[in-house]
Amino acid sequence: MVLVLIILIVGLCVVGILVLDGAAQSIIQSKGSEGLGVEVKLDSAHVGLFTKKTSVKGIKIKNPESFQSEETPYLLTIEDVRITFNIFQMFEKKVIIPSVTATGVVLDLQQYNNAKSNIEVVINHISQDETPDSAHHEPPFIIETLTISNVKVIARGQFTVLGSKPITAPIKTDIVLHGVGGDGDAEVAIETITTAITQAIMKELMDNPVDGISKVVLSSAIKTVDNIVKEILGVAGGIVDFLTGKKGENKN
Repeated sequence: MVLVLIILIVGLCVVGILVLDGAAQSIIQSKGSEGLGVEVKLDSAHVGLFTKKTSVKGIKIKNPESFQSEETPYLLTIEDVRITFNIFQMFEKKVIIPSVTATGVVLDLQQYNNAKSNIEVVINHISQDETPDSAHHEPPFIIETLTISNVKVIARGQFTVLGSKPITAPIKTDIVLHGVGGDGDAEVAIETITTAITQAIMKELMDNPVDGISKVVLSSAIKTVDNIVKEILGVAGGIVDFLTGKKGENKN
């Protein structure tokens, strides 16, 4: 009987984890797509139940429709995200997440014909999100340290000096942000984290210029994003210190 009980308990735990992981993946995909205005897909998600080990793999954020092609289906992709978090933290008044590490990040920047860039289109959609604050029942969250590593930027169109061939720029240092957070609503949380990551990568590229990438166009895009971010923080009431994030140590 004891053996049967153990098997039942283990079985229920396994089923519970699978259901929890599936629900998390579904919520991130649906709320992310709604908040960013473009499709968000994950390969898998795992939410910590007995440990603070939560992970998300294979994040793919599509390009706005006018920028999509066979060569450029995605605006942002992330291979792996590791989070010190478990599901029971959702019952706390404020969710404190000590660390989040995003690895294998590719940001594809595009702008053509002096129109808005792909990143500006997405960030602008976020700023127009009318999700009412009163509907947010989840506790606010704050990520104490967000580390972005193994980053690659692909610049196309007017983001390049010649405006012809794409330029690929690997970022060899980790980008480390502090105090990224805001409303605990899933949609708002995804908007906040996506904005923080893309904004930080562009600023890192601006601080460490790459031959062939237009500083003028990059600077203009950063300025637009910064202005929109200030609007977002005012609406969402975010807890944010990432605009003054510190750069990590060079691994190489």
